[in-house]
Amino acid sequence: MGEVKIFKVYISAPIGSGVKTNPEKYKERFDFFESKERFYRERGFEVLNPMKNGVEPMAEDVVHMDADYQLIRKCDIIVMLEGWNRSAGCWAELHYALSIGKEVYLENNYPLI
Repeated sequence: MGEVKIFKVYISAPIGSGVKTNPEKYKERFDFFESKERFYRERGFEVLNPMKNGVEPMAEDVVHMDADYQLIRKCDIIVMLEGWNRSAGCWAELHYALSIGKEVYLENNYPLI
């Protein structure tokens, strides 16, 4: 019997401008990402969560995006979560993922392309 592959999924959703300096909003977004991480883990995926990218929350956005791109390179699939289309960061993640040949899905599991 062959080995079962565990797919790595990167979850992409808006974090929001100004969230870094507002502890209440930061916790709200962190909890949202954590709930989505739990959802996909319960379905057998290894989840790469940008809120846990290893970068200090107050770091510059470009530092966060670089760390997120590193996570995207490690994933098999990127899932675009609710509100992704209203976020410049999510659009950047989407274009990057497509440019390196990653499979992209909308949250409802239908392929984006």
